[in-house]
Amino acid sequence: MKKIISGILAATLSLTLITGCATKTESPNAQTASPEASTASPAASVAGSDENSYINVISGEPSVLNTSKFKGLNDRKVFYNVLEPLTRVQEGKATAAGAESWEVSEDGKTYTFHLRENYWSDGVKVRAQDYAYAIAQQATPQNAFSFASDYFFIKNYEQVYNGELDVSSLGVQVKDDLTLVLELGNPDASVLTTQIFPQREDYIKKYGDKLGTEAETVIACGPFTLTSWVHNSELNFEKNSKYWDADNVKLQKFSFKIIPEPSAQYASFENGSLDYLTVSNADYIAKFNKNTKLTSVQKAPARTAVINFNLNDALFKNKNVRLAFSLALNRETIAADLNNGLTKPAYGLIAPATSVGQYNFRSDIEEPLLAISKENSDPKALLIKGLQELGLNTDPSTHTVTVNLGGTDSTSKTKGEFYQELWNKALGLKIKLAFNDSATHFATLDQGKYQAGIVSWGADPEPKFVLSRWVGGGVTGWKNSDYDDYVSKASQTVDDKERLALYAKAEALIISESVVAPIEYSSELVYSYKYIKGIPNSPFDDTGLKNIYTEGR
Repeated sequence: MKKIISGILAATLSLTLITGCATKTESPNAQTASPEASTASPAASVAGSDENSYINVISGEPSVLNTSKFKGLNDRKVFYNVLEPLTRVQEGKATAAGAESWEVSEDGKTYTFHLRENYWSDGVKVRAQDYAYAIAQQATPQNAFSFASDYFFIKNYEQVYNGELDVSSLGVQVKDDLTLVLELGNPDASVLTTQIFPQREDYIKKYGDKLGTEAETVIACGPFTLTSWVHNSELNFEKNSKYWDADNVKLQKFSFKIIPEPSAQYASFENGSLDYLTVSNADYIAKFNKNTKLTSVQKAPARTAVINFNLNDALFKNKNVRLAFSLALNRETIAADLNNGLTKPAYGLIAPATSVGQYNFRSDIEEPLLAISKENSDPKALLIKGLQELGLNTDPSTHTVTVNLGGTDSTSKTKGEFYQELWNKALGLKIKLAFNDSATHFATLDQGKYQAGIVSWGADPEPKFVLSRWVGGGVTGWKNSDYDDYVSKASQTVDDKERLALYAKAEALIISESVVAPIEYSSELVYSYKYIKGIPNSPFDDTGLKNIYTEGR
């Protein structure tokens, strides 16, 4: 199976580049230390001093380690290790975790989860009430949970989140301490692959807004505990002896080093201060391939970099302007020249690794932007047409565009400058670049205080996770009941072929309206020292470091 600008004067346009549910997209051509230049000797580190320890890297500070307020992947990376969701995804399939078993009603609208005996790191038993409380907190409108749409399958969740119903109306029941029942509005194929984490109510009451801002405010029930958090430097973890499956967790401790700059990441990996690293710099790939102490895993492309357009903006409310900005980015040039062929041009939202049951989405569904791009070979003409429709000055050179990127490192600067050149060349606009931290960008998009924003979305085993970003409009403000229905009906459909067709309609619709613009599909090429074992091959695994161990360091 087989894919205004202001009246007469120019206005300043603000594009926001952020990374959502994702690590920062790294350009292989970003300025990094030369592969020949790193001669530092191995640093004295957790990784190099203990057989049963491990050290990895994250590109930025977690936003907040609160399950109802977190923003991105760096937060999830911690949650995967310190919390135990009801189920985990392993090799692309849902497996038992906090729940040891479950039943699904004949109509597919009731899930009954039976929790296993598990304990928080302070010895308190994990209860069904903890999962129910977490769901209620995420649905509470005041928390403005960024990923609420992932849980709209729960009965009345969307209405509660929108402030239309009280939280007591949620389709969540606690039968007893070890039995949690979820009632769905309709059957949904994504329930078991959606992360449902627990949350301690007493910790919320004790710490309030400070919850998840320091290590001591984070309680664990997963394979590891967070023992220390040196902000903008590192997070340290130790094995959780209270964890239900502690006997099968071999790793005794590990660290996440916060290293935003790719050149510093490469140098740290090369001198032995890191055990594992995702690499996309072509020169370093060539060098690391020759290093007999290393091994590598190439994961399937599962991420899509996407431009979100704010349809409430005076310029981007026009479809032709949006399409012009989309087509001005030459995707083949980006993949070949910016990324050295390590990414794939994206003309759709759904990444190649994503499947719908037995069907691989991209093999069976043609990318919808391909046909659109063939029909519109002149982005500048589209821009001028859009400006005419808006009643604006049609000379692109009179307009200034400020592009904000979610990062201050060399990678972000390289990408921004590359995009800047493409937009300048194709559209004739004046492009300025501004760089900010990703947390600021997430808040900017969530509040609608932007004009366009680039996000890299990590895929789920099925298309729903990515497509749900725009149900109800998301950050774009786009409202389309047909789109919402396609996504909703697809997730409720058991038949793989019918589900595939509905997801395809949703993708085609949002692309045809140029609400968003896909840029590239990226995958992970990860290198590790050969003494690191248990690294998953699937890009969808959310097992954290539970199965990682060292042997023969």
